[in-house]
Amino acid sequence: MATMADVARKAGVSRSTVSYTLSGIRPISDDVRERVRAAMRELDYSPNALARGLASKRSGIIAMLYPLLERGVNLSGLDHIGAAAAQAREAGYNMLLWTTAVEDIDGLEELTQQGLVEGVILMEVRQNDPRVRFLTDAGIPFSSIGRSGLEGDAPYVDTDFDGTARDALAHLESIGHRAVAFINHSRSTIEKGYGLALKMQLAMETAALALELDLVSVACDPQFRAGSDAFVTLSRERPEVTAIVSVNEKALVGVVDGITRSGLAVPDDISIVALLSSVETAETSVPSLTTVSPPPHEMGREAMRYLVECLESGTRAGHQRLVPGQLVVRESTGAARRHEHTATR
Repeated sequence: MATMADVARKAGVSRSTVSYTLSGIRPISDDVRERVRAAMRELDYSPNALARGLASKRSGIIAMLYPLLERGVNLSGLDHIGAAAAQAREAGYNMLLWTTAVEDIDGLEELTQQGLVEGVILMEVRQNDPRVRFLTDAGIPFSSIGRSGLEGDAPYVDTDFDGTARDALAHLESIGHRAVAFINHSRSTIEKGYGLALKMQLAMETAALALELDLVSVACDPQFRAGSDAFVTLSRERPEVTAIVSVNEKALVGVVDGITRSGLAVPDDISIVALLSSVETAETSVPSLTTVSPPPHEMGREAMRYLVECLESGTRAGHQRLVPGQLVVRESTGAARRHEHTATR
């Protein structure tokens, strides 16, 4: 069965030119249009009816772009997705989950220029995210959960990272902790410019400086074993650390295992605060985790609500909001205790 790419090769044009020929979104010369149509006839290519002539029609579909990074989808991400989908249904739209990579601008162009979707919500936003540039230049309505620094007046919802870091460290400082480790995402994720990891790192450093705390940062792969090994190494190299703050949800279970491997206990020896973690993860962990997290359902709903306002008004709604985290103290934090320990294997 022929594809759009087959038609493009046969006609000697790009996939986007085939898409524009189908949708009528951009002007195409008569010669190019005829070459595309001839290739379609020869290959017996039948485009989806929804993709034909939708320049002036409404599809009622919104795409949520969630690239599957090395850490995959965690529970807080699923909360965002579910809340956004529910808000879309209430507004009379359907939501399509699209897992194309951040760098795949050709795939994003094909998705948007066929007229299949009316607008886009971005997740897993990077600094200087190329998807933001493309959507802005193409005039496609979008909103995002996260900020790239390129949005201008485009709507977004993001975490108040400064407040979240400040609340987490102030809680630990109030119960006597002076040396804290911050477990971030992997080094490769940070180097790719993942906004959450970069903003959380800076916010933690700023808050630690203001509170005069000793902060050590650890980049960690999103796996159980990586988290376990990271703590064992930390325990050996920085035995003065009495508390851990983690934004790496998938590694955190391993961190708890590493604490046990080192002959220590939570919170008697090491306190833990989880950032931006789901309620399900926090409450099902043993012990249950103290968290500082914004309400993920609220963020997902607001991002969708902002986009629908853009679609209905025909203009950029301009809503931009930082959502504060909420400190919930559970079993994983306790008063700092003076102790000496060594890592065991």
